[in-house]
Amino acid sequence: MKSEKIECIGSFIIVGILLIMMIISLLFTILPKILVGLNLSNDKINNFFQIVESTPKIDFEKIYPFEKKEFKKNTSLINKYLNTVDYVKNKLEGNTSKGLYGYEKLIEFSYIYNNLISYKIVSNNLDSRIEVEDGNFTSIGKKKDMSYCSNELINFSNYLEELNIKNIYIQAPFKLPKDQKIPLIYHDYTNDNMDDLLNMISGKVNYIDLRENIKNNNLNHLHLFFKTDHHWLPETGLWASQEISKYLNNNYDLNLEIDNIASDKFNYNVYENIFLGSAGRFVSLANAKPENMTLITPNYYTKLNIKIPQLSLDKTGTYDDTLIDWEQLQYKNYYKIDQFSSYLYGNKQLIEIKNENVHNNKKILLLKDSFSKVVAPFLALENEYLSIIDLRNFNGSLKGYIKDYNPDLVIVMYNGSLLVDENDKNEEAYLLWDNLNK
Repeated sequence: MKSEKIECIGSFIIVGILLIMMIISLLFTILPKILVGLNLSNDKINNFFQIVESTPKIDFEKIYPFEKKEFKKNTSLINKYLNTVDYVKNKLEGNTSKGLYGYEKLIEFSYIYNNLISYKIVSNNLDSRIEVEDGNFTSIGKKKDMSYCSNELINFSNYLEELNIKNIYIQAPFKLPKDQKIPLIYHDYTNDNMDDLLNMISGKVNYIDLRENIKNNNLNHLHLFFKTDHHWLPETGLWASQEISKYLNNNYDLNLEIDNIASDKFNYNVYENIFLGSAGRFVSLANAKPENMTLITPNYYTKLNIKIPQLSLDKTGTYDDTLIDWEQLQYKNYYKIDQFSSYLYGNKQLIEIKNENVHNNKKILLLKDSFSKVVAPFLALENEYLSIIDLRNFNGSLKGYIKDYNPDLVIVMYNGSLLVDENDKNEEAYLLWDNLNK
């Protein structure tokens, strides 16, 4: 009799579990279909689930429409459905775990064992970070075919030359130098990829390889970067701006006021132990220590106008008033706040800056990744007009914008980790290249 009751209870439990699984399955099947039917964007889905507070994006396709219809992404209903299902699933899974009370502490605790056995690789089922020096973490790049990137750059350069617009590609470095020793059997191919790309565009596209500038200046490559992040330091961004500007003044008729970005023209305000980079957040505070971050601001009078449509921002004032997001520096939350984005408000679709104190009547268009957040502000100090576009977020026609803006120089500046091949699964990096010729 007791055994029959136990079997009965067991049956109810099994049925209950199956019912819960069916509900979850329906959630992932029906709800995304409803969202697709409502034509909701990823940002709207975020808001629907109240997962993140995302900055609404401007639909630049209406302002700068594509010349050719095929450039607009025509996603079939089934692909749109599958993409939405995958997006919602990842958001639910990721934010459910990260929203778990004490999530960061649990992650920290899980890595304590690694420290006890001096294991230098921190990984999960999606990615990994390797410690190459004491407290210095990095990702490892795979070997890629650079034919796609080189073709995109060459075609883009040819297009600009037809419009009599000067252009240059600037290769920002990856965190690891070529001779960096890496633990165990791993090898980083990022520098190999950069070499391949530059060899392919040599003689066809003007370029600057900042790795050579680092070498020629006898700088410690690894020490130019944050220990816990893939980005270079703001001080390195200023140095890179100086190197780039010297080259541009020597090779292009821009008349940049390069004295405006001399090292002694700035205040250096160090925020101690405020920053934990993306690698640091990945490996957690169990492995990484918070770092200082320097806010570099001019020590002379400046007057600039900045327009950021995405933020509905149109403001005139000093460098401090216009180019710095001070809110990012008011809080010390290692896992939630990225103080590196205090420069230029992070990665926005389009930023337009006019320097009221420079009158060279030159327009520069900078196509950027996140490394340029600590380069573009300094370029803005020496040139009258600077427009900055992040093609990962800009959904309009770049060619349409170029014809409207009519720049004197277009700079494409990407770091080595964002080089892709034609079948690369890193969609964000892929957009930087795929949107060049649209």
